[in-house]
Amino acid sequence: MKNKVYSLQNNVAIFDYYSLTKEKSIFLQAQNIPFLFYPNGVPCFEANAYMLHLFKQNLSTLHGGSLLTYATLISHFIKFYYALNHKCLLTNLTNNHFTNFIHSLSSDERSSSQIRRIGKQTIDFLIFISNLYSKPSLIGVGNNFQIKLLLSKKANRKKNPYKDKSTHSYTHLSFPTTQLSNPQSPISLTNINKLREQIRKNMNYGCVLRNLCILDLFQITGARRSEAIFLTVEDVYDALNSNDSVPLLTLRTLKRRDSITYRKIPVPKNFLLNISRYIRNIRNKIIHNKNIKDHGFVFISHTTGKKISSDTLTTYLNNWSRDAEISPPAHAHQFRHRFITEKFKSLIKEHNKNNSDEFRKNLISDEVLKQEVLQWTGHSQIDSLSPYLHLAVIELAGITNACISSTASMNAEYDEMQLYEIIEDYKLGKIDKCELETFLKNFKIIIGNPP
Repeated sequence: MKNKVYSLQNNVAIFDYYSLTKEKSIFLQAQNIPFLFYPNGVPCFEANAYMLHLFKQNLSTLHGGSLLTYATLISHFIKFYYALNHKCLLTNLTNNHFTNFIHSLSSDERSSSQIRRIGKQTIDFLIFISNLYSKPSLIGVGNNFQIKLLLSKKANRKKNPYKDKSTHSYTHLSFPTTQLSNPQSPISLTNINKLREQIRKNMNYGCVLRNLCILDLFQITGARRSEAIFLTVEDVYDALNSNDSVPLLTLRTLKRRDSITYRKIPVPKNFLLNISRYIRNIRNKIIHNKNIKDHGFVFISHTTGKKISSDTLTTYLNNWSRDAEISPPAHAHQFRHRFITEKFKSLIKEHNKNNSDEFRKNLISDEVLKQEVLQWTGHSQIDSLSPYLHLAVIELAGITNACISSTASMNAEYDEMQLYEIIEDYKLGKIDKCELETFLKNFKIIIGNPP
């Protein structure tokens, strides 16, 4: 963003509460806390108070995390308010001001969904301000408020019994209509194959192997960017050396500030063999040659030996998409959407059901089933799965067996693709006969003379 009005602060001590037993103030140590200011450099008190409010809601701050995302969204409003030359207090803003702000966002050719997202976060910020200054008339639903909101259609649907009933979703008349296209739609198999073909054009075989493993990790596990970069060598070998008929790969679920949870994803064994090949032949040698302490993470920069960042993954996907002529560019979350959708589709086929309303009822009413689905995806709330409900109709009984069955199907598809690629690498001289035989032991194929 041009002329940023925020920066990340580390080692920040934030007051939490006063302990009566210890007779002293208790502080929280915070990392990557966004600090917001006006374009002239003067701190914005209300925006920073809002950041602290969000921080105490246990939001992620990893590399900025959700907190940085929200700071970025409301920074547009801070610039707009500054341009008013403080002609009015924040608590005196009107519906006209808010409407002008939303319309101003269109000048930079933002999509409708982007404008709505900025607008919704700004609404939440203004609701915070109304509470901060005890000015309930500032913003709300109806004509009695200075800024007049509407309840969104989602808020009028039948409430989830497991969800906080005080939760509402607001919109505003100035918001652009929702675009029909869905930027978060699952990536197609055609585009995945285009990305693979583009990656394999790289003359550096080490980079090819690493990048294909990254792509496989996204597709097979539905990992978020921040979860992919924290995959460890130990995780891979623990799964590979297990006695499970279907290996389970441990992923860190990085969505909370003060806790890291884990989930186990069934993966094809050949996927793990491929990553172990990268670790053994490429990654470990780079770490050794750079003479640096081994940090234990799988995916590294081949220049520095350090763990790659989530932004680097985004850059890779953008570059591969550009070179493969995929527009708009592929992004990591599209793989996650494909992973969830494909899992649900496999379960539907397994149970031969076709009533999404029944699935929704079962999913909400049965706690065991809810946890089974959530632990695969790493979502924090059951509502996050609602976009996939029309694809997912299953029975409660046998859900685990169905998941394993769907994984077996995925294994066969992955093995076929890997068999083709490993033989191509052998033909091109990128791997020797010994490496090929080691890899193909899992296929029970006897290798003859090289072609």
